[in-house]
Amino acid sequence: VLDPTIQVLLFGALPCTGGSQWQNIIWKRGPDTQDKIRGHWDVFEVLFDNFVKVAAACSQNGGHIAVEWPRSCSYWSRPVVRSFLHLYSLVDYDFDGCMFGLCSAAGDPIKKPWRIASDLQEFSHLRLKCTHQPSEHAPCAGIDTRASEGYTDALATSIHACFALYGCSSSCPGGTESALDDLEYVVEF
Repeated sequence: VLDPTIQVLLFGALPCTGGSQWQNIIWKRGPDTQDKIRGHWDVFEVLFDNFVKVAAACSQNGGHIAVEWPRSCSYWSRPVVRSFLHLYSLVDYDFDGCMFGLCSAAGDPIKKPWRIASDLQEFSHLRLKCTHQPSEHAPCAGIDTRASEGYTDALATSIHACFALYGCSSSCPGGTESALDDLEYVVEF
């Protein structure tokens, strides 16, 4: 039996390696590299197929859906993903990682353009675009590439705050203020 008072958000942060723009560059290295890239695509297909199944159950039971990848990830343009986004009327919420404290190992901001597509309009609070000078950024390359796969504390807190804004807007008196406090923390970061 489902409890309608419990709010659910299915948040998909599937690996983006096979959809990275770097794949276009390193493809030229030859058959071994191409096989490795195809392996990433195979993993994506299995994971996304299962995500679609869980999303259907989530949506049928009144839950919400979100998908996250870098904005330049080629997975966004795959027909199966585009159909999924359309089916659930997911809206793009674009933001830059540097605005959520994403930095290189040396401490310089990394812009990393991210996107969350969701049916929760509260993710609009994440739409923070870079305010740094281009020369202030470190490239998202080398050792910083792997580190940029994870979320900063500020981004994780903000994602939770957006969901809390939704969940508490009608059912938790006073809860909205706490979620807004978490979002203010990020804006002041």
